[in-house]
Formats: sequence, C-alpha cells, structure tokens
Amino acid sequence: MVDQMVMPRWLRDGIDYVKRDWDDNPWRVAGEMYNWFTSVTSSAIFALTVPTPPFLLLYPLWLSGLIVMIFCARSRGSTGILAVCLSMLAMDSIGIIRLMMGAGR
Repeated sequence: MVDQMVMPRWLRDGIDYVKRDWDDNPWRVAGEMYNWFTSVTSSAIFALTVPTPPFLLLYPLWLSGLIVMIFCARSRGSTGILAVCLSMLAMDSIGIIRLMMGAGR
C-alpha cells in the first residue's frame, strides 16, 4: 500500500529504512521505541509537574528505558549511544539512590 502511494522521496526512504531495520532486528527496534516512549513520557510528566515532579515515578521509568537502550546500542554496534546511555545510567542511578536515602532534606 505504501509503495503505491505518491509521496516525497525522503518519506519513502524513511519508511524503507524502518522496514529494513525491523527486518534486521525487530527486538532492537521495539526496544528503541520503548526507550523513546519512556523518554518522552518522563519529559512530559516532568514538565507538567514542575516544581515538584514525582521523581519516584520518573526515575524508574527513565532508567528502564536507558537499560533497554544499552542493549539496543550494543546490538546496533553504536559506541556513541552506548557511552551516552551508560553515563546517564550512572548519574541517574546516583540520583535515585540519593533520593531514596533522603538527600537534601
């Protein structure tokens, strides 16, 4: 159906890329979409609840997406994404530990 539609080349190329990526490794694509969902959801909740965001909800949601993305980056062979996710996981793990220990009270 998509192949028969008249659409800009860039859109067709994008759709073809997603199809190839899915055919190559559907678990990785699903994991990356989960990470996208958790990131966007966490950001939206954070923005809507400032100045008192529900960190005990946001941190686990955010961290679960990062953990999944670490495996996706490894599967894709992306050193840059792996480095970013590992560093954010380290920093945010410290943040949730400090939060749970009552730091700043």
